[in-house]
Amino acid sequence: MILDADLAALYGVPTKRLNEQYRRNCERFPEDFAFQLTRSEWAALIAQTATPRELPNLKSQIAT
Repeated sequence: MILDADLAALYGVPTKRLNEQYRRNCERFPEDFAFQLTRSEWAALIAQTATPRELPNLKSQIAT
């Protein structure tokens, strides 16, 4: 799953502008191109993607 912020970063535009253009031109996109997460789905997604800054005691397992 790609979030709007990820897609906006890929195209080098602000997320706000990407969403604005989608709303203005939604008929040009496939029907299943976009969807809206519920609050509980968003919370679950955030819980799955904790960053090291949020969990400072975790160490990288990548050895160089």
